[in-house]
Amino acid sequence: MFKRKRASKMLIFVVLLFVSAILSSIPFYYQDMKEVNLFMENGAKKMESPYGTIEYLDIGEGKPILLSHGTMGGHDHGLLMAQKLIGDGYRVIIPSRFGYLNSEMPSDPSFEKQAESYAYLIEQLELEEVVVAGMSAGSVPATLFAINYPDKTEKLILLSSITYVPKALSEPQSLPVPEIVYETVLNNDYLFWCIYKLSPATVNNLFGASKELTAQINQEEPEFVDAVSRTFLPVSRRYAGWLNDSNNISQLTDMNLESIDVPTLVISAKDDNLAPHSWSEYLSGRIHGSRLVAFETGGHVLLGHTDEVKALCRKFID
Repeated sequence: MFKRKRASKMLIFVVLLFVSAILSSIPFYYQDMKEVNLFMENGAKKMESPYGTIEYLDIGEGKPILLSHGTMGGHDHGLLMAQKLIGDGYRVIIPSRFGYLNSEMPSDPSFEKQAESYAYLIEQLELEEVVVAGMSAGSVPATLFAINYPDKTEKLILLSSITYVPKALSEPQSLPVPEIVYETVLNNDYLFWCIYKLSPATVNNLFGASKELTAQINQEEPEFVDAVSRTFLPVSRRYAGWLNDSNNISQLTDMNLESIDVPTLVISAKDDNLAPHSWSEYLSGRIHGSRLVAFETGGHVLLGHTDEVKALCRKFID
């Protein structure tokens, strides 16, 4: 009887401690979310289109670059990647893709329609042609844009590309954690925030920045990794886009890559488990005259090579 009472008291104590921890964290959570929302909304514009509302950034001056962000991104995430991997001195247009942030989900949210929406956007912005840069899953609509709108495409950059590859040639994707973890964590802002605060390495691992990889990078890049993790918030406003990407990726079919006749730069890391290097090899092998740059390490976000990637992209663009 004494042991049972003691166990009950211990359980009550643990529950009270847990509830107390949650209650004490709430003000910090809301403060962080306020800052996240301010960054997310800063400079964002909206355009009504046949594809619903398109939210986008249009910043800088110079040669226009259309950036197609990756899964769990948005225009804010795309801005971070543009600053780190491309740099200043260009006019960068970054639409939030279908289902991300304030961009609506049309009746047909396929990658093909996403490429169409890019064409509509640059037409409304009165741009004749753009350099198109695609990252991760954003590489698919970027590639389709180059295929379907060659007159609007000056050059094409594909980073850590997810694409169709025949099974006989494809190296299988190896997610760092089971898919159910993504489904649970990426649909709850508070849960994601708690994990981000208590175990940032766990969040980093979701996009392939493992402990082993982050231990090898220079002093500046841990800040970049942290910023990437932070731009996943609010995950609840990116979840629909993530589900749509997952569905579209599972239905990828062959693309007419041989028809691409613009200068193309493909960059990948051989240890990328989210978008295996063999996928980029397949892309480059079929795009006539393309250049493939492969790093031995770097993972999905090319850690340890961001300065090299920036130099490569800038030289290619200019």
